[in-house]
Amino acid sequence: MQEDFQLRADSAAIELDLSGISLQAPGLIGSGRWETVGAAGGVRGEVIDDAITRGLAEAGLQTRHELHIEAETPRLQPGATRSAEDVADDELLLQVPLAADETAFVIYSDEAGVSSVHYSTGAGPLPALPTRAFGAARQQRFRMRLRTPAATPAGETRGPVGRFV
Repeated sequence: MQEDFQLRADSAAIELDLSGISLQAPGLIGSGRWETVGAAGGVRGEVIDDAITRGLAEAGLQTRHELHIEAETPRLQPGATRSAEDVADDELLLQVPLAADETAFVIYSDEAGVSSVHYSTGAGPLPALPTRAFGAARQQRFRMRLRTPAATPAGETRGPVGRFV
């Protein structure tokens, strides 16, 4: 399954109907696509990184969701400060519904092929995002600072921004 969405550089939460995932990306303008792999490890739209895929399989883990973002990461203005209460223009906040016996982490891969692992931020000072995941046992939130790439060659896109495991 997949669902497409638009990023409009505002702080309103984007609620994905099919997955129950909510996201906030106040500085991004562009489009995004969510894809599910499914519990049985179904076919994905594209492979993020063969080494990551092999590593997850060796650990007995599986990719459940992929989020692809087509948007340029804005640079913060000189002197701009970060706040625990607000998501900055170069950050992405994801809220992912989980069953009581599930846990998750996000693998963020950027345009340059650099990958990083992000764990849940917990409840923290940010308010919960609205969600369409009715009946989920809990919601895990992931706050990620997006890397600003060097000049991207024409025709290349951001690619996958997250893999939920």
